[in-house]
Amino acid sequence: PEGQVPAADMRPAIEEQLLAYQNQAMRTLGFAYRVLEDDAPVFEDGRIIRKDLVYLGIAAISDPVRDDVPQAVKDCMDAGIRIKIVTGDTPGTAREIGRQIGLWTEEDTPDRLMTGVEFEQTPDAELLDRVMDLKIMCRARPMDKERLVKLLQKKDQVVAVTGDGTNDAPALKQADIGVAMGITGTDVTKNVADMVLADDNFATIVKAVKNGRNVYANIKRAIQFLLSGNTAGILTVLYASLMGLPVPFAAVHLLFINLLTDSLPAIALGLEPHTD
Repeated sequence: PEGQVPAADMRPAIEEQLLAYQNQAMRTLGFAYRVLEDDAPVFEDGRIIRKDLVYLGIAAISDPVRDDVPQAVKDCMDAGIRIKIVTGDTPGTAREIGRQIGLWTEEDTPDRLMTGVEFEQTPDAELLDRVMDLKIMCRARPMDKERLVKLLQKKDQVVAVTGDGTNDAPALKQADIGVAMGITGTDVTKNVADMVLADDNFATIVKAVKNGRNVYANIKRAIQFLLSGNTAGILTVLYASLMGLPVPFAAVHLLFINLLTDSLPAIALGLEPHTD
C-alpha cells in the first residue's frame, strides 16, 4: 500500500522490539497480512505463500511465574540444593525468568550463562570446571540437557531433572531422579521419570525434599537411641560376666526394657516433626 515502510527498513525496529519483549520473559506472536485476488494462488510447492506480507505488529504474551516459586527456589538454595535453568528460550528470556525466581542476581557474571551452541563447542574438560557455577543454559537441545546431567554426575552430584516435553526424556532418564509433569507432561516423559508431579508445581518438590530429609533424620535418631540404650545393657552384662558378678538383669527386666523403655521413645523419635 501507498506509504508502506519497506521491510528492510522495518526489520531493525522489529527485531529491537522483539528483543525488548524477550528480555521481559514474554512470548511473542507476529501478525502480517496480504491481499489476494480471487484467482491468486495461495500455495507454492505445498506451502502457504509468505511473500509480500504487510506487517501489522507483535503481540506479547506474559507467562508469569507462580507466586510460590521464588520462595521454593530460596528454600532449595538454603538447603544446599543447586538449581539450574535449562531452556530453549533466548538468553534474555532465560535471564529474566532467572531474575524473577531469585536465581539470577546482579552479582552473577556472564560466564554463568551458556547457549546450547557454546555448550556443544566446549570440551568436557573445560565444562567440568564451569558446570558447578553454571546457572542458565538457553537455546538448549535434548542432547545438551543429557550431556549436562552426565557432567554433573561426573562431579559426584546427585542430579534431579524436571521436564514435560518429549525432548526432556533423555535427560530425565539419565538423571538420578527424573521428575515429570503430571498435567502438561507427555506420556514419554511420564514413562521414563522416577516421579510424576500431579500438580505441576515446583514447590511440591521442595516439600517432598523436606519430608524425605525429615524421615531420614528420624530414622537416624531412632537408630542412635536404640543403639545407645542396648549397648549400655550389653556392656553391663558383659562386664558382670567377665568379673564373675551376678547377672544384673533377669529375663523379665530385659523384656521390660525392650517393651517400654526402647519401643515408646523410639516411636516418638520416629514421628518427630520437621524442624529447620
